Amino acid sequence: MTQTQAAQNPVTPTTSTAETVADILKHRVYNLLILDESGSMASIKQATISGFNETLQTIQHAEREYAGQQHFVAVVPFSTCRPLDRFDLQTTAALKLLDDQTYKPNCGTPLYDAIGFGITQLSQVIGQQGGTYNVLVTVLTDGEENSSKQYTGPQIKTMIDTLRPLGWLFTYMGANHDVEKTAATLSIQHKMAFTADADGVQRSLKKDSLSRLKLYAKMNLSQKLGKTLTDKDTDYFGEGDVN
Repeated sequence: MTQTQAAQNPVTPTTSTAETVADILKHRVYNLLILDESGSMASIKQATISGFNETLQTIQHAEREYAGQQHFVAVVPFSTCRPLDRFDLQTTAALKLLDDQTYKPNCGTPLYDAIGFGITQLSQVIGQQGGTYNVLVTVLTDGEENSSKQYTGPQIKTMIDTLRPLGWLFTYMGANHDVEKTAATLSIQHKMAFTADADGVQRSLKKDSLSRLKLYAKMNLSQKLGKTLTDKDTDYFGEGDVN
């Protein structure tokens, strides 16, 4: 399947049972996790797996904590060795943690293609589902874009600028490049640089998990007030933070 075909056929959330009326009335929180799987991530593979799994468990905890929220998760690992032809949007009950078999760093860094693919797929799913929602898009990479063929930086910026007022929040965690400049180029306000070693990636993902919990609490309050939380309503983990 090509990327164009995949974009035309998004995968709807995997659920073990039919949705109840109560589920339909919940505020949907879509967590889109765009994870670098290029060769340079091999040196921090185990720390990435551990920290990323903590992120997934944080999302599961949030759904238990806030009865009015229903969380969905899509993980988009990217490298030039992994075709962007599969988009799985899962319920928290169906989530599977990363391990050595499902995360295998190799090859180049098609960052723009991964972001564009994930956004396009998720936008189509949301359009089909309706209801109130927020989206949290998280990008984690230890290097710059170097291999994209479907999307350019300006195209990604336009997509992000369009979605931010609609309840989409974007965060960028990066190493080994000018994180502030890259995030600004893509119109991502919430960014954090980390050192590309085990301690650096673990600390950054730990901070992301704590920031998520705070954000979900804000979403819960906004929902009770009948409002939709937007990108400008939070500083997430603080602009320009360094770990």
